[in-house]
Amino acid sequence: MAPGDDKPATTRPFPAGEMPTITLITGANQGIGFATATVLAKVHKHHVIIGSRNAEAGAEAAALLRAEGGSVSCIQLDLTSDASIEAAVDTIKREHGRIDTSSTMPVS
Repeated sequence: MAPGDDKPATTRPFPAGEMPTITLITGANQGIGFATATVLAKVHKHHVIIGSRNAEAGAEAAALLRAEGGSVSCIQLDLTSDASIEAAVDTIKREHGRIDTSSTMPVS
């Protein structure tokens, strides 16, 4: 972060003075969540954080979207575990400083 800048950089450069919307989507490593992440990252230019119980699956989904030009990161997140939620919140605060919007996809 530059001195006086209270917003950390994202994984993709954006025009000077523009910060992307930071969106967390749980369950975005597959199905509807992945489709939503794709549209938000590629069409709406959000930085999407893929929350996934399976860290490897989340990393693979994020890599696919980054290869297509999306600004995407991933985080291991199990919504049934308070410790996992707290760790994810701490990581997101440290790396992004905020979450602008979030969505939870149903688990089948």
